[in-house]
Amino acid sequence: YKPRNRYWAGGILKMLHEEHGGNDEIVTIGLTHQDISTSIHGQCNYGIMGLSFRPGDACVVSTFRLKRKDDLWKVTIHEFLHSRGLPHCKKNAPKCLMQDAHSKNTFYMKNGLCQDCQNSLKSIIDNLNENAD
Repeated sequence: YKPRNRYWAGGILKMLHEEHGGNDEIVTIGLTHQDISTSIHGQCNYGIMGLSFRPGDACVVSTFRLKRKDDLWKVTIHEFLHSRGLPHCKKNAPKCLMQDAHSKNTFYMKNGLCQDCQNSLKSIIDNLNENAD
């Protein structure tokens, strides 16, 4: 998106997916310092911190909107867990890493997964283990 010098996150995900042949056992994490965007909240080219297909084999995270360096791992885990199938926090717990950002950078407040998200992640892992047997 040239007017704001943003890169389309969906195009980055497609490129990362194609690079490793769509192997869903591998998640490719793209990291960039550039501004990235997607269509969300009724807006086209909306600036975001990260994006993942859910489930998917790739995610992309940008440091462009991060205010604190230690938030990078939080955004990366958030997007990685989406790629494994975990949705946004249904309880909208303020400290849960899977809480939807609601157009705000609140990762400085987050420090783990709430109990509901932990249970959902355990179910996803158990399902993967059952399908592997």
